[in-house]
Amino acid sequence: MAALEELHAAAGYPSLRGMSKSIAEGDYPATASHESIRSVFIGQGKPRWETVQTIVMMLVDSCTSIRNPEVEIVRFIRLWRAAFGDAIGGDRAPDSVRGEEGAFIDEEEGDGWTAGKVAMLMMNPVNAIEIDPTLALPHEPIISAEDWVKVNQRLVAELGEERYLRKLLEILQGGYLCGDSSPYWGPFILDDDSIEIDEEFVHERISKMVISRLDSEPALLARAVAGRYAAEVRDPDRLADFESLEANPIFVREAMMASGDTWESISKSGRRLVFHYLIDEVYLGANCLPEEERVRVEWYIPESRVKLD
Repeated sequence: MAALEELHAAAGYPSLRGMSKSIAEGDYPATASHESIRSVFIGQGKPRWETVQTIVMMLVDSCTSIRNPEVEIVRFIRLWRAAFGDAIGGDRAPDSVRGEEGAFIDEEEGDGWTAGKVAMLMMNPVNAIEIDPTLALPHEPIISAEDWVKVNQRLVAELGEERYLRKLLEILQGGYLCGDSSPYWGPFILDDDSIEIDEEFVHERISKMVISRLDSEPALLARAVAGRYAAEVRDPDRLADFESLEANPIFVREAMMASGDTWESISKSGRRLVFHYLIDEVYLGANCLPEEERVRVEWYIPESRVKLD
């Protein structure tokens, strides 16, 4: 197994007998003789997960560089299941992980890594995606945990397991409904009161303009922050929104890292803070105009007209 060889190298190439001794003296899910360790390394037979898990944990403990044991466990259980899925019933989890009704459980108490604990680790979406930081802010729940379970049981039945899980991950990454569903705060200045605002188009257009400037003008945000503080904001709601966002170090960090490459991974609040830093006003023209004339931005820092050959 290439991944195991890489981990073995990171641990300083301990001998098989030395590994077996360390496992016997440590707190690991299983024991492993040097022969069983050798069999795992050369891919001989179908090793038990507990044996592979023990070897991985022992090597992680021995690494000279910092390794996250949880990340390594998740990585190796995926590799093990991909290689030996038939040995555990295809896509089903090992029996030691499942209860009578198929629920994930831990049969063994203690501090060691059991199959059930690994299952719980893999169930945690934090290990697969970056959770939108706005979801961690204090809030008042609108339904009880019991009602949430009942509602989502019905949704799983209606949507199907895969579609439901993908939608859940999308929500956790920031794609959720809230009072302000758009990253730009508004208000817009209309050339004509009869203009109908296509918010999706407007926000997409503003985002493209912002990304274009971020990618073409070095240190734009640093200059814009200074310009933003020097400017007078007349709208009290907009000022309150800006001050609330800037008080959160997570959103400030996201804003300072904004670029075309990172834009999609930034939370809506982080994007809104970028808009606060860069944009003074947004003017909207008639829908019949070309795209570049339908949405016009007045920036705190004027656009650079210098073109590099």
